[in-house]
Amino acid sequence: MPFSQGKKNKYFINAGLLNSALIKTKLLPMAYYDIDSKQIVVSAEKIVYLKDFFNEIHDFTEKYNLLVKMISDISKQLFIFNDNNIYLIGVDFNDIIVIDNSIFVIHNDKICNKGNKLLVPFKKPLFCSPSVLEINKLPSIISINDAYYSLALLTIYFLQNETNKTTDYNNISTIKGTKMYYFLERAINHGILLYI
Repeated sequence: MPFSQGKKNKYFINAGLLNSALIKTKLLPMAYYDIDSKQIVVSAEKIVYLKDFFNEIHDFTEKYNLLVKMISDISKQLFIFNDNNIYLIGVDFNDIIVIDNSIFVIHNDKICNKGNKLLVPFKKPLFCSPSVLEINKLPSIISINDAYYSLALLTIYFLQNETNKTTDYNNISTIKGTKMYYFLERAINHGILLYI
């Protein structure tokens, strides 16, 4: 299990390759790396998986604001990952956890690669770029743009109602003209991520 609960609101996050990068983001207050267990120890009231968290949010404005926070937190991690030559292949719902309803953390190193050259077979995540979906031989090259695209797809998923799922951000009329809309446009069409 990628995270587990210990005593007195202590959680242990086993992020493997991502451990040092997560500490560098400074997103995890009161967190430290435990050398013996090779895990990050976090003081928190609650940690949940991303989809479980958003399933409980029904107000659109609240969801929108939390998605802005998610993009900001994940962006910080992606910049640190990139500085450490770690590339995100894509994301699934359980690859991101939410700490105390306010901190969003990528914790699964199985969706990351050290360097931009994929050398070993991998499971394609639910939210990934078209270039990752098209990989059919190894070695293959991935880029930081694949991470931005994945983050945009995940955001689009949570912005929509359950009956009308699409990957086209233009079909989400409630965000047209907002910072979120322009973030999605940049991430999907240009593969760049700027703070929202």
